[in-house]
Amino acid sequence: MRRFLLLIPFILSGCATQPEVRRVPVVIYHMEGSQEAYGITETHDVRYYIISGWTDGGGEYYPPRCMLLKVDREGKLVERNIFENLEWYCDFIVRSENVREYFLGNGSNLVKLDENWNILEMKRYETFVPHFITDQIESREYGAIYALSHLRDARVYKINESLEPIDSFYLEVSWSRSAVIETDGEEIYIAVQENDTLTDMHGYLFIKLNSDLDSLLTNFIDVKELFGYSAGYVKAMERFGDGTFLISAIIVRGFLDGFSAIFRVDSLGNLMEYDTIDYSMTIVEDMTKVGGGDVVLIGSALRNGNFFNFVMRLRPDLSVVWYREFLGDFVCSLAYASIIQDSDGNLAIGGYCDGMDDIAFMKLNPNTGEPIVWSEW
Repeated sequence: MRRFLLLIPFILSGCATQPEVRRVPVVIYHMEGSQEAYGITETHDVRYYIISGWTDGGGEYYPPRCMLLKVDREGKLVERNIFENLEWYCDFIVRSENVREYFLGNGSNLVKLDENWNILEMKRYETFVPHFITDQIESREYGAIYALSHLRDARVYKINESLEPIDSFYLEVSWSRSAVIETDGEEIYIAVQENDTLTDMHGYLFIKLNSDLDSLLTNFIDVKELFGYSAGYVKAMERFGDGTFLISAIIVRGFLDGFSAIFRVDSLGNLMEYDTIDYSMTIVEDMTKVGGGDVVLIGSALRNGNFFNFVMRLRPDLSVVWYREFLGDFVCSLAYASIIQDSDGNLAIGGYCDGMDDIAFMKLNPNTGEPIVWSEW
């Protein structure tokens, strides 16, 4: 096992300042009231992006309502839809690979939409302790999908096209409020936060399942041994081109004090390398695999009183291909950001414009991290 030090330069890219108007690498959608964004995908015709989130409609809705935005390739807002019967938020959206449908996470509900955003099916998943559909789901042949829920335990469901569970996996843990899932179509991998104060077990469980949700192995990343602190939320997991996995998580140092850690594990969950990204209040929000087998991650942090975003591309050995910083003190920083590589090969990012209660969009070149879409401010 090797510990790497990410030598990250403090680069502020694409921020040419003009006397009155500044050109910034983000498009902000100003709407009445408060809104946030959590997920992004492409439409089936790959002409548009869809960003999922919520809005309070300028105080019209309480609780807030689920909202979808349709954005064109240049970042122009084309359509906005508020689901008045879906309370609270839409935390992720995934495009089906088999039919022209979308799957939407809405708190404890899993929702299936057609391409015109009409609700086709909706299933509520709830036990004695509320469970939340979380992270991503993967479309499979015959309408089967895999979904993950969590809260003090982790459950993986195999679901038919009517959203009814046809198989499930259950793992009881002492205390967990986060889990992530990744699949290659044959096997399913989950990483689950675990903090057991009785056994002083603080870290992340790495679990491998087959497509029938039988457990094949379980391994453990011991955060207490590595850093001396408790395990915070596990935020994202992605597979490198060489078959190893990158997992990002928050390590808790104290109240409102923590840093992000990234772990590279093999397909058996053995820890190979790890590193930290230690700005104040650092969160790696999301990651995506890009052509060539590298992984690009996006995060947010606080420096000198200003929030900013960092985006970096990592090779499987955790060496940095490129690193960029955006926004910071001149417009906003993107919280809860979600990132995908689109059909053109570019990086599309949707998120919540922290401090402005608006939703924002970014588009970057995957080879350099340079912005493709700009706006004036």
